[in-house]
Amino acid sequence: MSRHYVNAELFLQAVVRPGYWLPVALALLLAAIVTIPAAEATTFPPQGGKGDRGFETVCPPGHYIVGFHGGTGAWVDRIGITCAPFNMSGGMDPAKSYGTAGGPGGAQTVTKCGPRAVATQIYLRLTPDRQVRNVGFNCQTREGQAGMRTFGPTAEKGDPAHTFVCPETEMATGIHGRVGKHVNSIGLICGPSYEFFGSGLVQRNTDRPGRDYKRLEESGARNCQVSCYKDGSCKAWTYVNPGLQGPSGICWLKNATPGPVANSCCTSGLSGR
Repeated sequence: MSRHYVNAELFLQAVVRPGYWLPVALALLLAAIVTIPAAEATTFPPQGGKGDRGFETVCPPGHYIVGFHGGTGAWVDRIGITCAPFNMSGGMDPAKSYGTAGGPGGAQTVTKCGPRAVATQIYLRLTPDRQVRNVGFNCQTREGQAGMRTFGPTAEKGDPAHTFVCPETEMATGIHGRVGKHVNSIGLICGPSYEFFGSGLVQRNTDRPGRDYKRLEESGARNCQVSCYKDGSCKAWTYVNPGLQGPSGICWLKNATPGPVANSCCTSGLSGR
């Protein structure tokens, strides 16, 4: 579905008003197009030492951080993320690991959340020389907290040097920072989180462009999800907030599952069947 909206009344007035030429009408048409900006992910700036080079590692769209992997010893030598998506039953599909940044030292280490849990916040502890000593991360299931995990040496005591907490409607989707022979600094990247209406997955501030086959006026995202669930041809749906495509909210039913795109215009989800 296109995310460009035309003020049709302005355009028609330009076309039918005497004395307006077609080029003028076309210019007004272009001026009347409104592009809804995509919602930005919450990105926390890196904290720690300077390092030699920057890095950024982000999960694929619709996936969330469920753990970290890399090399650790007395501190974190290199780090990568492990990501997984939710599935339509409310569980999670198999996790995959994505590239590491840092140096070659340390023993290979893998630390993951428990079943059906994703990271929602991380805690950094630093060495006196401003390397990342370890990364604590809080895991959460749809029912609530699932406990804390630590990537790196766990003997460190005291409060963490830095804490990054995703907003309530977001989950961890990536990290960025600075590295050299070791990991010197890390910041957290968060993205829109899934919710569950009944058995269906729902993601706020998210569009799933394309594959529309039916347009409905609905009073809310929950009703749009129900309409999709009841329609045997519907695989996914997008609810456009009121005022963007008319005074009412608009529900687009889809015959496939196009990928999610962050956008404050909409709430999207899967059928849940």
